[in-house]
Amino acid sequence: MTSRTAAFDGQLKARDCVLPANLRRAIVVAALMVGLSACATFIGHGLVPGKSTAQDVLADLGQPTYKIEQPDRSATWFYSRQPAGRQTFALKMSADGVMQSMEQVLTYANLAKVVVGQTTREQVRAILGPPDQVDRMERQQQDAWLYWMVLDRVPMHVWVISSDDGIVRDIVKSEDLDKTVVRQQ
Repeated sequence: MTSRTAAFDGQLKARDCVLPANLRRAIVVAALMVGLSACATFIGHGLVPGKSTAQDVLADLGQPTYKIEQPDRSATWFYSRQPAGRQTFALKMSADGVMQSMEQVLTYANLAKVVVGQTTREQVRAILGPPDQVDRMERQQQDAWLYWMVLDRVPMHVWVISSDDGIVRDIVKSEDLDKTVVRQQ
């Protein structure tokens, strides 16, 4: 079938799907705008470790999702962007209220710090931040903490399962087939 007026055979070929140049440009511009808007929502872009104060952090980011206070009055402030963002940022605050560091904690390296049979729930929270969701499995007498992560550029659901004694008993990872992620920094 070489004629353009021939009957449709049920298969589209690349030559049949040529877009006009102005439509291609519009698609490229739209894709770039979406990409740039994602960059614009990066957390804490105006904060400087060693200089930004707790007041600066609160003005820029609002109240943290979760705080862990230390005996020396230093603290870790967590800002979760789960589930859609698949990121949780930990800001280390000194006792005098100055931000010392900021890092994305939902990483493969941090997940590897969680050791089945040894790590406690509170240690998990200190490593990964607060979970997006907690499900109680009454019959097993366990809690499943859900984290939405990107591991090796693959969007994942990660459940950290702990028993009633507070010890991690299992880590279950499942690929999120509904989401596609280009890259995580």
